[in-house]
Amino acid sequence: MRIDVGIAVTALAAVCLLAACGPHPRFANANSNSAETANARPQRSQTERDIESMRTADFEFVYVFRRKDGGVLDEADRRYLNEQKPPEINRVKLTDEGRAVIFGSNFQLPEPQMEALKERFAFEDLSRPQPEQPPAANTNAGNQAK
Repeated sequence: MRIDVGIAVTALAAVCLLAACGPHPRFANANSNSAETANARPQRSQTERDIESMRTADFEFVYVFRRKDGGVLDEADRRYLNEQKPPEINRVKLTDEGRAVIFGSNFQLPEPQMEALKERFAFEDLSRPQPEQPPAANTNAGNQAK
C-alpha cells in the first residue's frame, strides 16, 4: 500500500507542478499579438512594388505618367503613350489599377517626347541621380594674351 500512496503523491505533485508551471501570461500572449502586429504594418501599394521592380532590374531611368485628373488611363491615353514611347524604353508597366504607366529604361527619354508627355500627363521622374559631368575644358586657356 505504501507503493500506491507513493505513486499517488508523485502523480499529484506532477499535476500540481504542470498546472503551476504553465507559460507566463506575458509569454503566452506574445504569440497571439504577432499576427496582429504583422498585419498592422502598412503594406506597400502595387505601384510602389512595380517601381521597386524597375529599380531591381537596374534601370537608370524610371518615369511615371498619370492622367492629370487622376482617372484611369483610357484607350486614347495608352495609344498616345505608345506613340511617344521610343523603342529604347525597355519596360512599360500599367499599374495602380490602370491609373499610371511606368517606363523603365537605361536610356533617357528624348526631350521632344518628354515634353509632349509632360504636357498631357502628370509626370514623376524616379530616375537614379546622374553623376555630374565635369565642366568642359576651356579650349581658350592656352590662347590667353601674353
